[in-house]
Amino acid sequence: MLDLSWLSGIVSPYSLALFLHVAAASILLGGSVFAPFVRRALIAATTVGELRVWLGFARETSRANPAVSLVVLASGLFMGVEGGWWTDGWFMVAASAWLANALVAVLVIQRAAMVVGSAAARCRDNQVSDEVDRLRRSARWTLAADFLQANDLAMVYLMFNKPSALASGALLVTAWSILAGARYAQRAWIGRDVGPGSLTPVPGR
Repeated sequence: MLDLSWLSGIVSPYSLALFLHVAAASILLGGSVFAPFVRRALIAATTVGELRVWLGFARETSRANPAVSLVVLASGLFMGVEGGWWTDGWFMVAASAWLANALVAVLVIQRAAMVVGSAAARCRDNQVSDEVDRLRRSARWTLAADFLQANDLAMVYLMFNKPSALASGALLVTAWSILAGARYAQRAWIGRDVGPGSLTPVPGR
């Protein structure tokens, strides 16, 4: 009889979960790293047509993110239970960061893009209106994108290093602070931010 026992270490449930977790996390991390370039293109667009192209590109490239995020969650929970980590501080912090990212992505970033798209549809010609320009430079959108990127990078570190709960929380705060500080330094250096977004608040956005 053919001996297939050697496959157990390759296709075991845990190894499969690990593969899916790393693959899905890489997709999300790549998206968050690439997102500022798309946002920069949105802000640099000089016509409504060009703006719609980039809004469509952003929508299509992030369409699978909800499903990919669920893969990250499910595989992470499985490995947490199997490895006995699900009660560890770093695991709880990572799970909280995942939930925060999901809420921010839907309630802030997705909504901001929809608001810009709706405003662009009201433009009577192909020129970007002042309203659209103000909305696409939303401070909330900018900071939310930075928040997602900081959390994604921090969660990768937590997954590999598994620090204490206190150290995990400090890592998230440090990551947020670095990106927020870099954003304000960028604004102070060039005056009015040209991308990925102004930090001038947009009323109601």
